[in-house]
Amino acid sequence: MPDSSSHSPAKIEPGENQLYLEFFETAREEIALRRQQAELQKLAQTDGHEFAKLALEAQRVDRQEQRQYFERKTSRSQIFIGCIFVVICAFLLALVAMNQPALVSELVKAAVFLLSGGAGGYAYGTQKANKRGQKNQQTD
Repeated sequence: MPDSSSHSPAKIEPGENQLYLEFFETAREEIALRRQQAELQKLAQTDGHEFAKLALEAQRVDRQEQRQYFERKTSRSQIFIGCIFVVICAFLLALVAMNQPALVSELVKAAVFLLSGGAGGYAYGTQKANKRGQKNQQTD
């Protein structure tokens, strides 16, 4: 059996030593570069997640403000219509108190005609808008 102490390491020539050093230096730089890329990808994923969370929060706030605006608009219009109704009723009661029933009946007839015409016009406009919306959806 050969003696292990009799083996000598392979001789490395001076040019080969420099080649190994360059190889190891290049490998070390590549490893450092890959670490930086991995960190940048992790940051990009984290930033994307944070951006998505912020976008969802902004959308939630916007929708909430939109709902509040619609509720305020609806309640204000209902209050306005109620006030107009009260004023008209007060005016008609004042005419009844002044013993003017003929004038009250003519005003009530005019109000009925105006309301029925307004309701018909509103229904026609709504129907036309619905047809236009359906036609736009079919072309999209």
